Amino acid sequence: MTLEEMLRKGEIEELETSPEELENLLKMAERRLRDAKAMIISNEVRFEQAYHVILTCATVVLRSLNLRVTSGDSKHVRTIESLLYTLGKSKPDVRLFQKYRKKRNLDLYEGFVDVSEIELAEAIRQAETVLDETKRNLQGPTQRTSAT
Repeated sequence: MTLEEMLRKGEIEELETSPEELENLLKMAERRLRDAKAMIISNEVRFEQAYHVILTCATVVLRSLNLRVTSGDSKHVRTIESLLYTLGKSKPDVRLFQKYRKKRNLDLYEGFVDVSEIELAEAIRQAETVLDETKRNLQGPTQRTSAT
């Protein structure tokens, strides 16, 4: 489903943004990436922070197009899915990010979830990549037609 289809279905809506909003969201993503790399924090919390970097970046790119995901049960699902159209992420990447979302939810709502060093390192690497791509995207054109 494209961004235009998501708009028609009411899954995303138009809402004007500001440079300050985008800057604040990027700063949040950068702080969370630093937290994800902090060795004194548990792997589970670091993993959650890496996931939130990806989620925040997805939000930043949508907001740069003056769009946002509407409220509802699947807000994180739709925000992550939008990366297919905003940053051109591959379906396997988006599936991996959805897997991160599910694991984060299990930890948050069901209790302890084990996060291996390998899984954590990959999540952090993915978060760094998405943050870099987001920053590059913001330097280029931000017209909705280029994202659909």
